[in-house]
Amino acid sequence: MKTTRLKNIILLLICLSTTYLAFGQRERTVNWFFGEKAGLRFTPILQAITLGQVNTPEGCASISDSCGNLLFYTDGITVYTKNHTIMQNGVGLDGHPSSTQAALIVPKPNNDSLYFIFTTGQLYFNYSTVNMKANGGLGAVISKNDTLCLNQSEKLAAIYHCNGKDVWVVVRKPNDLKTYYSYLINSSGVLFTPTYSTVTYSPKIDRLGYLKFSPDGQYLASAHSQSDSVSLYKFNTCTGQLNSFMAFPCDTGVYGMSFSPDNSKLYVASTFYSPTCKSSLFQFNVSSGIPAQIIASKTLIKSLPDRTYFGALQIGADGKIYITQYTYAGNNTVPFLSTINNPNQVGLACSYQNNNFSLLGKNSQLGLPNFIESYFNTNYNCLDVVGIEENNLNKGFTAFPNPFSSNTTIQLFNKTITQIELYNICGVLVKRIDNINLDKIEIEKGNLDTGVYYLQIKTANNTTLTHRLLIE
Repeated sequence: MKTTRLKNIILLLICLSTTYLAFGQRERTVNWFFGEKAGLRFTPILQAITLGQVNTPEGCASISDSCGNLLFYTDGITVYTKNHTIMQNGVGLDGHPSSTQAALIVPKPNNDSLYFIFTTGQLYFNYSTVNMKANGGLGAVISKNDTLCLNQSEKLAAIYHCNGKDVWVVVRKPNDLKTYYSYLINSSGVLFTPTYSTVTYSPKIDRLGYLKFSPDGQYLASAHSQSDSVSLYKFNTCTGQLNSFMAFPCDTGVYGMSFSPDNSKLYVASTFYSPTCKSSLFQFNVSSGIPAQIIASKTLIKSLPDRTYFGALQIGADGKIYITQYTYAGNNTVPFLSTINNPNQVGLACSYQNNNFSLLGKNSQLGLPNFIESYFNTNYNCLDVVGIEENNLNKGFTAFPNPFSSNTTIQLFNKTITQIELYNICGVLVKRIDNINLDKIEIEKGNLDTGVYYLQIKTANNTTLTHRLLIE
């Protein structure tokens, strides 16, 4: 009895540390700057910030440290310090003010001072490097506009590599609507040779609108503003490869999109630059993974009045989704954000509220800050960790040995099991095995670090079983 109690206490502590580490990633996102000098801070309570200097109609990015302290922010052209002054050498970046995702900030893996700012300009996809130890801790741009490729798209998204450390940055290949580039950022820096992916679906025009990962990296959605459609791809976080999955038409052009924090819903905002069309917000339930069911799940969440339309959608550090609006009437700006308060819930239970958060006299425009979407991943279940072995031993599988140092064997007793996923302690997907038709699956340690992992086994009836693994 004492041994079991001690074991559960230890597991509970592991669970609590998992929650802290996962939220520690979200701390990177607690300061936002966007629109016409508008801003937000999510901790200790959500509040509007009026000191921001960025003034941009669309794309922007910001980054905080792991404790939630602002480091810097940018519109892809000018970089501002935590004191809201222009960073040393922080002008002339090659972003563009009317680019949907003009900028994205990626910390260099295994380095607490270097950051890369990726920008989508009119001609090139570039990156610049910031050293936060320079200029007395205010930072300095030490390398500017290093070119990775030509650019003819405003799409720019990032997700963690399956090792939970490195980062994939994805853009569309110039002059090729069917090819995407995935650039890997690791402890060596930005790798100049990308992974190429060719997809089957391609609209005639694909420049405007967001490119958005699900927080677990399983899906990548692409908005086609000028083709009235959305593409949904599957993404391999280990290889950087995109695979065609499905496409679905929308009522009108699509600009803003966001997945829910639990990866089960995709929110799509239709209409863009069309003053005579209705602007609507839809929810799609992607949890089934079946294209026909995803299309059939389309639910209207909100329609806006004429001459007003939705802009960007972005998950916040509090798990809500924040949305901008833009209007052709008056001064074209709105001094509020709208929210989806419970984005993991089905249909109208998501609790949409229109223009409910005041920006204290500042205005939003189209864009909101662009982040590594992994920061918002919540696809793990801490509550199941305590007593997990006792609870799941008779639910279709065992894992032996556990702990393991080289490999472990998953013994399957349920023939309807379809997929195995392995998540690290930060909730990042590090390994996936699909199309299982064997009763034994061996998982090798490979390049995985020692530590606690969570094994999720999915069945044909959408049941998910969870098991803790320990790699020594």
